Amino acid sequence: DKDCTFQPQICEASKEMVKGKSESFHQRVDQMLEQHTKAMKARLSPKSRYSFKPAISEISPELQAKLAKKGDFFERAKSDIETRKKKASKLEEAAVAGFTFQPQTSTLPKGVKIEGSFLDRVAADVAARKNRTTADKIDPECKFQPEISKKSIQKMKEKGAEKFDVRTAEDLQKRRDKQEEIKKELAKPPKFGKKKK
Repeated sequence: DKDCTFQPQICEASKEMVKGKSESFHQRVDQMLEQHTKAMKARLSPKSRYSFKPAISEISPELQAKLAKKGDFFERAKSDIETRKKKASKLEEAAVAGFTFQPQTSTLPKGVKIEGSFLDRVAADVAARKNRTTADKIDPECKFQPEISKKSIQKMKEKGAEKFDVRTAEDLQKRRDKQEEIKKELAKPPKFGKKKK
């Protein structure tokens, strides 16, 4: 066309790319579109990569009769879980049976009677000390004054010079908290280690 006088400047790299190609620009675009269409169709209908099919043998009449007695899959799973629980219980009993140590405790003297647990007796002692009157606490015959070492004095300064009753009550509370933690741990189900391969 005489009116189309514009001629673009083509760089040397572009000339090298089309060198030796007889197709026109539009033909090359059509080829690219055709390749793109084929690729899209291949993505929409991919071929199966895994063609292996294992040969599964038929269930023998003996095995089929054995499975029929145990019920369907859910019944067999329930039975298997119960069997595992029983086995775990037996293993736990066997593990506990291995601890045969029995401590030897001394017999109490005649006339001595112990009531309640250790913590109950400590609590009763703390309550009795709080309820004592000043006259009971100060006895004129009790003139003994213990000598306290420098190390004990230093510890009392570090921890605070609370009264003996206060320290005993705090210790009692700590022991009770510790006992509750032990009860919670013992209430948890046992954990068995994984079997080594």
